[in-house]
Amino acid sequence: MTDKRIGIITSGGDASGINAVFHGLLVHQNIDVFGFQGGYDGIIHNEPIHLTNSMTSQAILNGESILRTARSKAPLTEAGRKAILKKLTEHKIDSLVVCGGDGSGKAAYLLSEMDLDTLLIPMTIDNNIYGSEYTVGYYTALESIRTCVQRIHQTGHNMAGRVFMIETFGGDSGQLTLAAALYCGADIAIIPERNFDLQRITNRIKEVLEEKQQCIILCCEASFLSKAYHLGDQGASFEVGEQITKITKERVRHTILGYCQRAGDPEIADIEKALLMGYHAGESLRNKITGQMIGFKDNKVTCIPLEEISSMKKELDQNNCILAEQLKII
Repeated sequence: MTDKRIGIITSGGDASGINAVFHGLLVHQNIDVFGFQGGYDGIIHNEPIHLTNSMTSQAILNGESILRTARSKAPLTEAGRKAILKKLTEHKIDSLVVCGGDGSGKAAYLLSEMDLDTLLIPMTIDNNIYGSEYTVGYYTALESIRTCVQRIHQTGHNMAGRVFMIETFGGDSGQLTLAAALYCGADIAIIPERNFDLQRITNRIKEVLEEKQQCIILCCEASFLSKAYHLGDQGASFEVGEQITKITKERVRHTILGYCQRAGDPEIADIEKALLMGYHAGESLRNKITGQMIGFKDNKVTCIPLEEISSMKKELDQNNCILAEQLKII
């Protein structure tokens, strides 16, 4: 006899480590967990999958999610939300755990306003969700960037005098780019939260080339210089590189990391934190704590009201900003 039947989906961009959330949720006795393939639309169109420990225990090491994700406009309309609620009721599912980013969180909040017991697990490599220091997939994405930057460091050593620019993901936030620049030994980070100061950047490039005979720049995908690019486009760094070349007369050699930042087998840090998030999601539902996001604050799991994350924007990590300013990265 089970106390609760919980639905769970992944929504929005994929991120490594999410299988550990499912596994953490399944730690609890007297809870049945049903997953839907394909995000919010999957609730409407697909049959639920009964998740078990035998499905998740080894999958926590795998970058392929048990539940495929997708983007959806269904929860943004009243008709769509009613269709989701109708299907959950038909399957006798009384709670929904949504794993996703800020857009998925806003949709979860709208469903909670219609009296569905809802929780959000922040899942995005961008680590840009207000109220949580960490989002699932962040550490694995950083490791993907580190692997690339390390190789660029090596080719820069082997062929001196070059300027390299690596374009990273991040959505509308420079959180991922700034952290990667710090942790990977890059020289400059170009992020949307800071004004594009071409003179400062080119002066810094000249300094770095004199000191190290190579310069590595990390550029967030959202660092647009013109209206030719929009959020979600790739290649904005080429525009930035052209402006740098005009002043320095140095050719900028580009690398766009793109979607290789998204997947990959998860780092242990992602597995650890995702496992804790899943466990605490189950605890919250057992204790009738809903309408919340399960996040991290001061490296401890905490709950943040969905209403707050729907209306607030996360600021850059201040410790990273201080370090980056001291190192002249920003």
